[in-house]
Amino acid sequence: MSSNSWKLEKSLAEFIGQPKRMKHTLVYYSGSLFLYGGRNSRDEPLGDILRYDLKDHSWQRVVCVGTAPCARFEHTCVVFEKDLVIFGGKHDNRQLNDLFKYHIPKAQWSCAETTKEAPGPRCAHNAAVVDCFMYILGGFGHHVQRAYDVDQIDSKQVRLNDMWRLSLKDRPHKWTRVHQKGCKPPPNCNSSMAVNESHLYLLPGAAAENAYELFGFNVLDECWTKLMYSSIFSHLVIGKRVGHSLTASDDSQLFLFGGGDDNNLYRFDINDPHWSVVSTEDNATRPAEVAYHSSAMHKNTLYVYGGVESPNDVDSQRLSGGLYSITIPGPKSTFITDMKNLWESKNFIDITCKVGPKKILFECHSSILVGRSSVLSEMILSAREKNQNYIELPDIERAVFDKILQFIYTDTVTPEKEFEFDDLELFMKLYIQATRFNLSKLKSCSLKYLISSVNANRVVSLLTFADENEIEYLRDSCMNFLRRSNNYKEVIVRPQIETLSKSLLLQVARLPAESSDEHDTPPKHPELLTEFCSIKDDFSKLLETGQGSDVKVTFNNYTVKAHKAVLCARAEYFTANFRSFPSEEIMVTFKGENTPPDVLMQLLKFLYTDAIDATPQVAVYLLGAAEYFCLNNKRLDTLAWGIIERNLEVNCVFDVMLAAHDVLDQALINKCVFIIAKNYHQIKERRNVFMQLPKTLLISIMECVNEHTTITWRDS
Repeated sequence: MSSNSWKLEKSLAEFIGQPKRMKHTLVYYSGSLFLYGGRNSRDEPLGDILRYDLKDHSWQRVVCVGTAPCARFEHTCVVFEKDLVIFGGKHDNRQLNDLFKYHIPKAQWSCAETTKEAPGPRCAHNAAVVDCFMYILGGFGHHVQRAYDVDQIDSKQVRLNDMWRLSLKDRPHKWTRVHQKGCKPPPNCNSSMAVNESHLYLLPGAAAENAYELFGFNVLDECWTKLMYSSIFSHLVIGKRVGHSLTASDDSQLFLFGGGDDNNLYRFDINDPHWSVVSTEDNATRPAEVAYHSSAMHKNTLYVYGGVESPNDVDSQRLSGGLYSITIPGPKSTFITDMKNLWESKNFIDITCKVGPKKILFECHSSILVGRSSVLSEMILSAREKNQNYIELPDIERAVFDKILQFIYTDTVTPEKEFEFDDLELFMKLYIQATRFNLSKLKSCSLKYLISSVNANRVVSLLTFADENEIEYLRDSCMNFLRRSNNYKEVIVRPQIETLSKSLLLQVARLPAESSDEHDTPPKHPELLTEFCSIKDDFSKLLETGQGSDVKVTFNNYTVKAHKAVLCARAEYFTANFRSFPSEEIMVTFKGENTPPDVLMQLLKFLYTDAIDATPQVAVYLLGAAEYFCLNNKRLDTLAWGIIERNLEVNCVFDVMLAAHDVLDQALINKCVFIIAKNYHQIKERRNVFMQLPKTLLISIMECVNEHTTITWRDS
């Protein structure tokens, strides 16, 4: 089973029966998964604890002692030290706010004693542990104890977004209400929250607004941040969902599954904040579209259990009883982190940008600017011809240029708590400068943000901006918003309407007379929103053309034009060499006497684009390159091995075996020998190939053929 394939674990029905449930919890502890509670297909709450041994792949129902909680669903369960901590949930039609602990070594339940002030009864809330505190957030509540921010569902139910902290070390356990600051998420329920170091991450789900925006909460300063830029710069809309799961890995990644109308697995890299779809094989063991399931993660393997298989029709009661797992290929990419570190370290800078009327200095790397912007490339070339090591940009604000540089180096823009512009003004300025510097992705992302910002408070400013800068798509989006009767009535009485130009006022005034059927259609989607160049696209072209190169990399008389800044950002090997021996040419070596020249190009391609497209033979020589060239992790090895594993077939097995013999990789040699022996009938006539093999390999093949088949070497 390859690492990017879903796997169906042993069925609970084989061991216990009645496996199907929803709105339960699943957690990992010491080599096992613990499943608690939930609701079955008869709408009955469940109160059992089931344990899945990851080593033996077996289920068992845990026999417990002590005071057990009542059966429940829509509760939360977290692990603290050797305990499962259960809070709240629902029993029949009654919401709960009790706290129980299950001590795993003794299989013992106990009702935990807490202070008098406590959160009100609730279900479908979130919980997570940071240090020795459990945080709970939101959920459904029947009534409001205090001035919570709520969203009224009906006469009895409200959505909550209050947060409470429970001290798990104190006796009795002390509840404290957290006074949240910053950009708070909306009241939410059936959402999902994950923890990474000192931060909580929430995807609200069933909420009045911002349902698919990710929010981050720093427990140290008790402040929320809406990570709104993540979806804009990802160019991926994960869609509104409910009953999903958000799980954190040890390497600062979040994984989102279920709750919507797809069964994709989504990844969010906290250090490189954007969403992406995890590439998985489309096989029979892939889980269906589910909601109200539960997930847990151990190391780099995600486990998903249960849920309802018709997220848009929960009442159908088509429940899942499967436990699925998927191992996420690792290590994760450090490409953006490497470029960010290069920008912040200022190592090997060779160009200065003098910005604004005060000529504020920004120290940069010319090759990075050249690779990202054709306009900046021309300015740098002109400066070089004049023997200048600086360029001047007098008509741009310092803060805006700082964000442009952030984008140039990291392909994204991150929000700041204190900034001299609000977000709308910032992205208006970024759109103008992105157009000026020919930064297609930044221009696309800025327009995407402006379009998503069209509301009653901002539509006048956006309409004026669109008209002044001839952005037809944004202008049409604003007009479509105003064509809706309620929006028109709300905006037309506001003082801001007077700031519109006369021509725009006349166009807005005519809107009520226009037929909504004829005019209220989405404007044509511009290519700008979908066709752009990412940093990896730009760097691929930079490597291909050698534009602005300042060093030559040579291997066995094969030379490639390269750029010191990129090489040093990605590999400590080059940093050390350039510091010790400043030169315009560097010689590199690889393991093996018969290394093909394309190995160098594939190494550079990885450094520039974080990807390779090598043949299996070349991939063999890349194994171990990560360690030799001092890369930040072994991602290159993983990519190379993936190519070998996926393509190691009869037609290339001899080339791979010879390469493995050249680099002394005995494990890979053995793998190739086995494939040859297994397919000996098919390849035994290739006498010229066998004649080229060293004696040691021929002997290994003979022994393997003799061991695994009845064919003898004389048959050939």
